[in-house]
Amino acid sequence: MTKNNQTTEYSEQRVAPTAPPTKPNHHPKTPRLRFGGFEGEWEEKKLGEVATFSKGKGLSKKDIVENGKNECVHYGELFTKYNEVIDSIKSKTNTSPTNSRLSKENDILMPTSDVTPNGLATASALSKEGVILGGDILIIRSKNILNKFFAYWVSVHKKEIMRLVVGVTVYHIYGSDLATLKIKFPPLPEQEKIASFLSVVDEWVENLKGQKEDLEKYKKGVMQKLFPAKGEQVPQLRFSGFTGNWEEKKLGEVGEIKTGTTPPTKNKEYYEDGKFLWVTPTDITDSKDIKITERKLSDVGIKKGRLIKGGSVLVTCIASIGKNAILREDGSCNQQINSITPNNKNNVDFIYYLIERFNNKLFAFAGGGGMLILNKKDFSDLKFLFPPLPEQEKIASFLTALDDIIEKTEQKISQAEQWKKGLMQRLFV
Repeated sequence: MTKNNQTTEYSEQRVAPTAPPTKPNHHPKTPRLRFGGFEGEWEEKKLGEVATFSKGKGLSKKDIVENGKNECVHYGELFTKYNEVIDSIKSKTNTSPTNSRLSKENDILMPTSDVTPNGLATASALSKEGVILGGDILIIRSKNILNKFFAYWVSVHKKEIMRLVVGVTVYHIYGSDLATLKIKFPPLPEQEKIASFLSVVDEWVENLKGQKEDLEKYKKGVMQKLFPAKGEQVPQLRFSGFTGNWEEKKLGEVGEIKTGTTPPTKNKEYYEDGKFLWVTPTDITDSKDIKITERKLSDVGIKKGRLIKGGSVLVTCIASIGKNAILREDGSCNQQINSITPNNKNNVDFIYYLIERFNNKLFAFAGGGGMLILNKKDFSDLKFLFPPLPEQEKIASFLTALDDIIEKTEQKISQAEQWKKGLMQRLFV
């Protein structure tokens, strides 16, 4: 197989930035971590003493067009598309700059409305001039505070900012209230050093996210070639040593099919001190293996439910059709899920990837009124192409190794984000 070694291409290209040294016995007006060459207490001011506040104008979602002439930022993008630093503008509009609010070099942008208070406790630094800024964007400008420094400061002081949010169903934050916030800040050179360092950390995190995205794209592409396309009997990409056509079989022919059930939830003895995983659709996430469930069944509950042997593929077949995962230990599931326990001629991981590859096929066979349903019989009658067990195992092994790399990259991203969070707590006062 020519692409067998491509998974090794996605190595970490940037090591973690080195944190500044710890400063022992720090003063309340100095951070616990500080770069060399900087001394003295940080200045404390009310934000209104060192900054001015204004708002963007107009610009609804319908004004954003793919081939627009002018760059723009819509308030909703501040908590969906951008982080603390806006490196490149993602949207354009044909709205005229003449009657619009335009960005300046050191702007700080904050959304002023959202459906959650947490969404308002965010800030983005925009250093590009002439970008159209839409309504419900609070524009903060200061000669004393660098925009990037302030954006990271907001991330550290979310709780303080959320206390200023008002509203019930739609939440708002106002410049007049933000002006009362006390902020401690060093001279601009130290602000620039902190912001520059955190930008490098962000670049490192984004690099890891890019690696994960590349891996996922590669996996999607290679899966399309590892399984026969419609009308074909063999895949486009094949491991050496394997020949011959794949055989069409019903799912019911490759293993035992069961539909789950729900033991009465009012009967506590079915769930108290539970040790058997009881899977519902919400327990099936992006993870391949089910390791935890919201509820577990007791010894009494598993007898009342429907025992599913470890080494089974679980597939959602009501409403959210086609989500799947592997149950590695004995457990159970509810009635929205069908399970496949493979016989000794078929590999559980291969079946998992087969369902992942062709999950759209499940929708075509789902029937029902307002809710899609793929019952046990129709599910069992679904036909797919299967190679002999050794080729199944080879394909499953390759894709499992790829998933392991993706999972490790995801763990690196999570660790990097936690490291950044801890650093920021010590870099700011």
